[in-house]
Formats: sequence, C-alpha cells, structure tokens
Amino acid sequence: MTKKSLQHELGKKWPFESPEKEAMLNIVRTGDQFQNRIGKLFRTFGLTGSQHNVLRILARANLDHEVPGYAHGKLMKKTSFSSRMLTRG
Repeated sequence: MTKKSLQHELGKKWPFESPEKEAMLNIVRTGDQFQNRIGKLFRTFGLTGSQHNVLRILARANLDHEVPGYAHGKLMKKTSFSSRMLTRG
C-alpha cells in the first residue's frame, strides 16, 4: 500500500504552514473517516450513532436505581436527541 501525503490527498499545491497544522488536519481527517465507517456499521443494524450511545449506557446501567440524569452524564456526545431518548418511558 502506497502512503500518500495529506498535502497530495487534499490536492494542496503548497506545503502546510507548519507541521502542527498538518498534524491537526490529520487528526480531524482521521476522526471524520472513523465516524463515517462506524456510522455505516451502525446503519447495518438500523441504528444511528445517538441510538447506539444511549443503548451502550442503558446496557450498563442498573435500571432500578439509575435515573436519566445519570445516563445523560455518561453520553459520549451530548445532543438533545440523545437526551429525549433517555427521558422516554
């Protein structure tokens, strides 16, 4: 597998202003690629990322003693959709 530079992949004519900026863009790009791949995986099970997040928390919660506020504090991504899912009865 041939490794291409980020500069080449983005079609950037000039080098990055600094190694730090290139590293930051690599991190953002890697995160985006990961989110896209994991999103495809969730969709094969009919789930969104938010739904998976809530199910992950509920699977570990003691449902007799935990309250939605506790679960909301455990969310990896805080969204109003996730919060609404937790408060549904």
